[in-house]
Amino acid sequence: MNAIRNAAEALELPFLVHFTRTSNLTSIFEHGIVARGGLAEVNVDAKTNDELRLDNQLDANCLSIAFPNAKMLWKLRQENPGTNWAILLVSRAILWELPCAFCPRNAAAGEITAQPIENFRTLEAFHSMFGQMPDVDRDVHKLKPYDPTDVQAEVLAFGTIQPAKIVGGIFQRTPSKEQYKHLFPNEDLVFTHGDRGFFSQRWYHRGGAK
Repeated sequence: MNAIRNAAEALELPFLVHFTRTSNLTSIFEHGIVARGGLAEVNVDAKTNDELRLDNQLDANCLSIAFPNAKMLWKLRQENPGTNWAILLVSRAILWELPCAFCPRNAAAGEITAQPIENFRTLEAFHSMFGQMPDVDRDVHKLKPYDPTDVQAEVLAFGTIQPAKIVGGIFQRTPSKEQYKHLFPNEDLVFTHGDRGFFSQRWYHRGGAK
């Protein structure tokens, strides 16, 4: 785990992100971010993002590095008009404090699910998230060193992420931020981004070309 920590710190990786409906926030700050497989155990009736979970890892929480899975978030927003969303900023320490799998593509992608999940629990798998890919030009997209190449790359964190590891939050609309900011330990790290920030496409937010 120290090797993962050293690699994350060398990249100056700032945080992980996890997006959820604002209606889940009160429960999250009581029980933590609980993986699908553990919701019944804590008697939580949460609305989940991915009903299918084709990655078959129901004991893992899905997180992204430094920026949300913009394609998935956009899809969910279109399918759920009127739903308010929050993007939680999660301590990078999760990478070495919890068992994690590092998926360079969406965890449900065939090239990931065709392999044992143990293949992605290595330092090499972590580094593969930032490698060159034929369909993404890191320079054109102006990606940061800590940005995974594929915006849908995922960290699967096995176990509950405790509320203390949630270091900040981003809301699309100010009324939602005002309603829920008291839940966060530091209200100075709760922001409204709107459609030009973390609720936009990553290439756009980074100032790159599509």
